[in-house]
Amino acid sequence: MPTYRKNTDNGFSSLSATHERICASFLGPKGENQRVLQDIFAAITQDMQEAREKFYPDDPTFIDQATIQSAAYSKQVMKLEGYVDFLSKMLAKHCIPFFSPRYNGHMVSDASMPAILGYLVGMLWNQNNVTPEASPITSHVEYLVGQQLCRLLGYRSYYDPKPAIHPAPAIGWGHITCGGSVANLESAWVARNLKFYPLSLLRAIKEGSLFFVADAFEVNLCNGDKKKLAICSAWELLNLTVDEILDLPTRLVNDYGISTQFIEAAVAPYLIANTGKETLETDFKVKTPKMAVSLACHYSWPKSTSITGVGMDNLVHIGVDIAARMDMERLDKFLRECLEEQQAVYMVVSIMGTTEHGAVDPLFDIIQLRDHYQKMGLSFYVHVDAAWLKGGYFASMLPPPESVIIPLPADLPPSGDIVLQRPLSEYTKNQLFSIRFADSCTVDPHKAGFAPYPSGSLCYRDERLRFMVTMTAAYINTTADVDNVGTYGVEGSKPGAAATSVWLAHNVIGLHHKGYGALLGEAMYTSAKLYCNWATMTFNEPDLIVKTLVMLPSERDGLPQSVIDEETQYIIDNIVNKPNSEILQDRDAMEKLSELGGDLVITVFACNFRLDGKINEDVAEANFLNRRLFERFSVTKRQDDPYTRELIVGSTNLEEKTYGLALEKYKERLGLKGEGDLTVMTLVPMSPFPTAHSLIKDLANTFKEAAKEEMKECQDRIATTPAHHSFVMQGTDKLFLSYISVFHIGNYRQQVVVTAELPADVMHAYVREVQDEPAALFTLTTEKVLLSEVLFDGHCKVSIHKGLNTKYPKLFFSDIQLTNITVIVNRSIAPKHLDKVYPEYMPFYLYGTEQQQHVDHMLLRAPNAQLTASGVVLILDKPIPSLVDEDSGLLEGLIAVANTTREHAMQPFNADHKPSFFVPGPEREIPVIIYRDPNPANANGPGLLKGLGEPVATGAMTLGPCIFVDYTLVNQEHGIALSEKHHKAKAPGVPDMSHRIGGMPVHGERYSITPMDMAAIFNGLVAHHPGDKHTRKAIIRKGWRDAFHEELAKRKLEKV
Repeated sequence: MPTYRKNTDNGFSSLSATHERICASFLGPKGENQRVLQDIFAAITQDMQEAREKFYPDDPTFIDQATIQSAAYSKQVMKLEGYVDFLSKMLAKHCIPFFSPRYNGHMVSDASMPAILGYLVGMLWNQNNVTPEASPITSHVEYLVGQQLCRLLGYRSYYDPKPAIHPAPAIGWGHITCGGSVANLESAWVARNLKFYPLSLLRAIKEGSLFFVADAFEVNLCNGDKKKLAICSAWELLNLTVDEILDLPTRLVNDYGISTQFIEAAVAPYLIANTGKETLETDFKVKTPKMAVSLACHYSWPKSTSITGVGMDNLVHIGVDIAARMDMERLDKFLRECLEEQQAVYMVVSIMGTTEHGAVDPLFDIIQLRDHYQKMGLSFYVHVDAAWLKGGYFASMLPPPESVIIPLPADLPPSGDIVLQRPLSEYTKNQLFSIRFADSCTVDPHKAGFAPYPSGSLCYRDERLRFMVTMTAAYINTTADVDNVGTYGVEGSKPGAAATSVWLAHNVIGLHHKGYGALLGEAMYTSAKLYCNWATMTFNEPDLIVKTLVMLPSERDGLPQSVIDEETQYIIDNIVNKPNSEILQDRDAMEKLSELGGDLVITVFACNFRLDGKINEDVAEANFLNRRLFERFSVTKRQDDPYTRELIVGSTNLEEKTYGLALEKYKERLGLKGEGDLTVMTLVPMSPFPTAHSLIKDLANTFKEAAKEEMKECQDRIATTPAHHSFVMQGTDKLFLSYISVFHIGNYRQQVVVTAELPADVMHAYVREVQDEPAALFTLTTEKVLLSEVLFDGHCKVSIHKGLNTKYPKLFFSDIQLTNITVIVNRSIAPKHLDKVYPEYMPFYLYGTEQQQHVDHMLLRAPNAQLTASGVVLILDKPIPSLVDEDSGLLEGLIAVANTTREHAMQPFNADHKPSFFVPGPEREIPVIIYRDPNPANANGPGLLKGLGEPVATGAMTLGPCIFVDYTLVNQEHGIALSEKHHKAKAPGVPDMSHRIGGMPVHGERYSITPMDMAAIFNGLVAHHPGDKHTRKAIIRKGWRDAFHEELAKRKLEKV
C-alpha cells in the first residue's frame, strides 16, 4: 500500500488520537481521504483481474482487441459512460449531503471507508449468500458478523470460553437481513411459531407417532412446577418459557434416544407453519395471543403482525410516559388483564431508540415484569427493536467486557484541540446492558454501524431459535457455522457484500469502547451540544419560542422558573459559549452535559411565536411555522439546492393518539392550547466531525436567524390587515355575494355571504351579460380594506371581473361603489373554529329570493373545496315562499344538506380527486333536506351542524349553469402575490393576462390577494402551496420526476 501524507492544511487536523483514528475511517466531509479510497479500490480491481487471468490461463481471450476496437463496442462503452456521467452528476447535484456535519436530518450518515470497500470487494466476488456452495467465504463471514453482534449485545458467542456455571448460557446466533423491518418481521414470526410449538408437540404425542412418551415426559411450567406434558392444559403450554420450549426436543433426544429427524417428522404435521394458527386455536379452544409494543413503535410492527397472520387487531399499543418511553404501569395493567382472562401473549417489544425522538424503553423493567408474571403462570418472548437508533451499536460504549472478539488499539497521547465524547446516561446503560436477557434483538449495521444499505441484522440469545423459522429439517442440537444462511428467516438470496462490508467495518473500526464506542460517543457529545444550543436558543427572546421535547433537569423536576432560568444561563455560559478544551477542564460542566438531552442522539424541538406580545395558542399556526422551517432546512423539492442549505434537519408529527400526556405537556410548554397533532423538527447527528471549533454554535445562530424571518412570515400570514377581498356574484333579481375564502391566511379566514347593491347602470350591464352568457363567472373585488370594515360600514369601492377562472379574464368595471351591504352569513374558518372531522353529508348555505336560489358549501374542516352555485333549481315538498324570512323577505338562515352525498367519504378534494358530483344541468339531481340554521349568522364553529332540529322541507336540487369550484386557492398556505417576473410569465396556451385585468395591482403584498393572483393560481402560472399533505407530496414527486427526465432529454439519452 502507498504511504499517505498527513493533511495539515485544516483547522481540524490537530485532534485527539482517538478522533484521528476515526478520521482515517471516513472519506471525509471534503473528500479528504479520496485518494485512500481510490487506491484501495484500484488494488481490489487489480486483484480481481489477476485472479481471473489465473483461472485456466490457457483459455482463449473472450473479448479480443478486434472486438474492443469495433464500432459497436465503442458505441456501447460511450453509452455506458454517458449514462454513468448523467447519473453521477444528477446525484451530485440533488442528493442529500449525508457526508457533511451540517446534515442532521435522519439516522443516516456517510458510510465508513472500511464498510464501502468491504461492500465493493464482496460485490465483485460474490452475489449471493444463500448457500456455502455459492459463497464459501462470505457465508462464513456472515456467521462471524452474527457472532460479533451477539457478543456486542451481551449474548454468548461461539468463540467465548465456556463459563463455569451450569447450565451454561446458550450460544447466540445472528445473521444479516436487508433491513430492520425484515428483522422485526422474523422476530414476530419466531415468537408466533415458538408460542404454539408446545401445542403442536402435544398433538404429536396424543395423535401421532410420539405417543410412547405420553406417560412420562415432563415439562417445567413457568411458575416452577413440573407436570407431564400430556396432561398440561393449553394455557400452561402456551406459557412455557422460551428456554423450556427450546429444550423440549433436546430432552426427547436425551431421555428417549430419539433422533432429531424422527422428532421433526413426528411434529411437522401439527406445526403452525403447516396447519395455520386458526386450527390450533380451534382445536385447543384458546384465544388468539396478543403482541405488545409501545405506541411510539415503527410501522414495521403493524406490517409484521399483518404478514405473520397475528393480525393488527392483536397488536396492543402500550401508551408512553412523559419521556415518550413505554409506560410500565400501562404494560403491567395489560399483562395483569391477560393473566386474569387467560389471554396468552406472544411477545413484548422493547424499543431501544424510538423513530421520532430516540427514547429508550425501560427494558430492565420489562424483564423484571416477565419474571414477576412467570411466577403467576404468564410468560412471553421479549424482543428488542434497536434498529432505528441502533441501540445495539451503542452497546459498544458500555464498559469493556473481560474479552473481546476484536483486539483493542493501543492508546496514543492526545494532541492539540480535542473532540469530546459524551458517556451514556446511567438509565440508558442499564437498558443496553439488559439486552443480554432479551430473547432477540434487531440491530442495523447500515445505521450506527456506518455500513452501506442493505445490511440489517437479527440476533438471537439462543441459536436454536432460528430453527423456529427454518424451511428444512431442524437439527435442533447442532451448532455450526456452515449452515445455509438462506434456510433461516424471511430472505433466501442476499448479497454476500453486505456481510463483508459489516465484517470489515467491525474489524477496522472495532466493536469496543475505543472503536464504535468512541465514534458514537462523539455523536452523543455532538447531540448534547446541539441540545444545549437549541434548549437555550430563545432564552430572553421577546417573540421567538424554541422548546426541546426533552426538558432541562430543573424543568423536569418541576422546580420554580427562577431555578430553570439559572440552569439555562449556566448552560449558555459554560457549555454553549465555551470551546471543548475548556469544557473538558470544567468538571461541573462535564457532569452537567451527561444529564442533558435525550436517551441517545436525537434532539426533538418545535417553535412557536408571539404576535404583538401575545403568545400564539393555535397549534395549526405553530405547525405552519415548523413546516416552513423544515422546508428551509431540508432538501425535499426539485428547486431545493442542497449546496445552499447551511443546516439540514428532519421533521415528523407527534400524534395525539400516540403521545397523549407527553404531547399535552409539550404543547403547554410551547404555549399552545387545544387539540391537534404537532409538527416538530429533529436533529440527529451521526458525523464525528462538527464539535471542534464553533460549527455547532454557527449552525444554531443560522437557524435562529432563519426562524426569526419565518416567524415574521407567520405573523404576517395570520395578521388581519387591509387587503383586497373578492366575492362570487350571484343573482340577477337581487345581488348576492359569496366570499372567496382561504383557510390559512388571516385576511381571508371567513365564510361570508352578503347582499348588496350596485349602481343601476352597472347592475343592468351585469344582468345583460349573465343573460347572454349564463355560465360566465363574475367576481367582485374590493379596494384594500379590512373585511370587517366593509361588513360594518356597508359600502366600499369595488371592481368587477369576468372569467377569472378562465384563460381569458377580463376587467368588466372598475372603481364603482358597492352599497347597502347586508350580512347573510359571516363565520370564521380559523383553525380553532373548524370541526375535527368532515360532516357525514354535504351541507350548503341556502339563500336567495323566491325567484332565484343559490348555495355555498359550508367550510367546516380543512382542507376543503369552495362549491358555489347560482340559480339552483329546487323541487321541494313545500313551496319556496313558505321558507322566506318574514323580516327580510329573503331566503336566509337555511342549510341544505345533500343527504346522499357523503362528504366524509369524499374529502379531501384536489386536482386528482375533484368533486365530480357538483356539475350544472338537470341530469344531475342532488337530493336535499332543508333545515333552519340553529345558529346566528355570525356564530363560529366548531359544531355548526349540531342541533339542526326537524327538517323544514325535503326534495332535490339541480345546479344552474354558473358554478364556482375551488380546491386550490381555498387551501393555499403561503402568500401568493405575484412578482413582476411572475405576472408576465405564460403557461402553455395561456396568454399574458396582465393587459386584460386592469384597474388593480398585478403584484403587491403577499397576503393581499388580487384578481391577478387568483387568475394566476387558477391558470397554473405560479406554484401552488396546498395545505393538505397529499397534494404537497404529489407536487413534490412530480417535480423530481420532471427534473430527472428533463435532464435525460437535455443530454439526448434514451428514456427506456
